[in-house]
Amino acid sequence: MKNSYDDKVRREIKWYQSSSTTSSLFRRVLNHSLILNPARLDTAYHLAKETMAETLISRLEGDRVQRLLVAPCGTGIDYPYIKDLSEEVHGIDIAEAAVSLCPEEMNAQVADILDAGFPDQHFDVIVSPLFFHHMREFGFARFLNEFNRMLKPGGLLVILEPSLWYPLNIVSRQIKRFGNPYDEVEDEGPFSPGLMLKELKSSGYAKIDWRAATFCHPAFPVAFSRVFHNMMAPLSRSPLVKLFSWMIVYHAVKRDNQ
Repeated sequence: MKNSYDDKVRREIKWYQSSSTTSSLFRRVLNHSLILNPARLDTAYHLAKETMAETLISRLEGDRVQRLLVAPCGTGIDYPYIKDLSEEVHGIDIAEAAVSLCPEEMNAQVADILDAGFPDQHFDVIVSPLFFHHMREFGFARFLNEFNRMLKPGGLLVILEPSLWYPLNIVSRQIKRFGNPYDEVEDEGPFSPGLMLKELKSSGYAKIDWRAATFCHPAFPVAFSRVFHNMMAPLSRSPLVKLFSWMIVYHAVKRDNQ
């Protein structure tokens, strides 16, 4: 293993405290307003997180649970999508700079997923958005096991992650060799959906399923993204097509006998 987990945590915290100073040609071109702008970026993530919320509502069958954890919670940007699904919404993140920006209504605190301090079988739902693609080097098992410990029997785990097989991801990963044009943490990157499905099964989860969250990329114009998203929605569960989505929602439950 190239780096220790403690080193990784420090890099993640540092990312929140400072942005990239890279000024390469690739970075200037890729961040030009004609290619990538805040509205396009917000729309792509919004569409993915709407699907994440729809998946939660469907799996909960419209019921409101007692406790829900968002891990990691970042700056609390997922709160609007899940706030009505639980009596209590908790969040943890390793970066104090991020937690300080969370909504007051969210019970957010600085903590590592591996040392969150919550008791066993404490949460009805755990939502983990855009976390595991930061942890490819360290594997997923230890984090999935900790989520399993904190979930109540029958509790729901929902994960949102980018797919390695999204066509534009295949291209963009090659561009990253020329610097850090996307202002990412050094070793983050999408992974094959099969890896997450395998790790969920190995960690003892049941009723494992997945669907495309959106096929829209932040480089797409806003109007096109909305139309394309709705057009592709009927194919979001197609076994072959969903493999090539930009974002994927995974969902599984803790076994009742654990």
